[in-house]
Amino acid sequence: RDISAQVRSEDALHDITAHVQAQVVKQAAEVVESEARLRTILSNLDGMACRWRHDGQRHILFASDGCRALLGVEPDTLGSANSLVDTWVHIEDRARVLDIWESMDQRVNWEHDYRIVARNGEIRWIHERLCLVHAREGTLVCVDAMLTDITAKREMYRALTLANHTLEESLVAVFWMDRSEESRVGKE
Repeated sequence: RDISAQVRSEDALHDITAHVQAQVVKQAAEVVESEARLRTILSNLDGMACRWRHDGQRHILFASDGCRALLGVEPDTLGSANSLVDTWVHIEDRARVLDIWESMDQRVNWEHDYRIVARNGEIRWIHERLCLVHAREGTLVCVDAMLTDITAKREMYRALTLANHTLEESLVAVFWMDRSEESRVGKE
């Protein structure tokens, strides 16, 4: 009995298996490299990136390590975006944030500012950028969010506004003093 055809088939199968294994190893290495790049990018962001499922609970699928600095908690403790609002968003801003999130289906991207209360009790201003992720058929499936701490920027704006107001009051006072001096000199 001639088994050469069977041997050739086994050799071909072995070659195919070796090729597939090599491709799997190569793709796995590319995935690891890609994840390392993504991790580096996310660790250098000034803020927190997260993705949540667009469902009733808004289950958080991913949260970057930036939530440690922003909120003072570990990423895996967040649970859902709904609990994020209930726990961290300033009580005076909660309804507005939820209204925006509820109406997200109507737009592709959103940007808005609101306050949070960090774990240590500190109130911080957040700029949130939301990007909606749709399935091929157009259904909204996920929301990507980038939360950036803009507290220093808001405080600077407030200080500049106060300084501008003080300057305006000073100029008005100088104007009236000058007018008063003109009036006094005119009477002499």
